Amino acid sequence: MIADSGGSGQHRFDSCPIVRVNTNISETQDEILQKACEVARIAEDLRAQDVKVLDLRGITSVCDFFVIATGASTRQMRAVVEEVNKSFKSDQW
Repeated sequence: MIADSGGSGQHRFDSCPIVRVNTNISETQDEILQKACEVARIAEDLRAQDVKVLDLRGITSVCDFFVIATGASTRQMRAVVEEVNKSFKSDQW
């Protein structure tokens, strides 16, 4: 989410919620992609817009996939983060 800071043309990112889904070194690329797609599904279920899963394999060593979404408010995006955290803390992952 990019929030306008009040007409100055600058944006603030300090309130952007971020979630990190850790993976196990033994997981396959398909399993990691499945996790990224689950994050995207959760975001879409909570009505985030412009949800994209970016494949960054071979581009950066920081992560394999990056999920980006736009929300109408910080509250909405925090709800997405909370749901992702809840989902990945369960035994299914």
